[in-house]
Amino acid sequence: MNWQGAFRSNIQQQHFLIQPFANGMNAYAYFLDRWHRADPWNADSEWIPGKYPSTINDGAPNNKWNSSFWLLNATYFRLKLLSIGYSLENNLFKEWGIQNLVVSFSGQNLITLSKLGPIDPETPSGRLSYYPQQKTYNIGLNVTF
Repeated sequence: MNWQGAFRSNIQQQHFLIQPFANGMNAYAYFLDRWHRADPWNADSEWIPGKYPSTINDGAPNNKWNSSFWLLNATYFRLKLLSIGYSLENNLFKEWGIQNLVVSFSGQNLITLSKLGPIDPETPSGRLSYYPQQKTYNIGLNVTF
């Protein structure tokens, strides 16, 4: 049995907007609800808070800087591998010429506990376009005549 997990980890989300099937409709609302100056033409005017952090900081583009707003708690706990086997008694199958019979089960990535929702916590480089790891189940029968 192999358990795997990570604690005190963060994933950096990309700083771009993905809107499947929206065709750009209402995308402008995302840009309006951000930190901005009361007067966009006056650098001395007050900051107005918004839901999203500003993409401009002191007049310089800020779209590649890390912000705690974009960090997620990537703590997870995963049952990575489970393998179970059972050897049945020889007396039950001697009349069929069977000396030994072993039944087994194994599985990978059976349980994942995470607050990331659909994001696989083992995704390399925080890319959301990565395929998640598959759950696999194997059943085995080993017969010795």
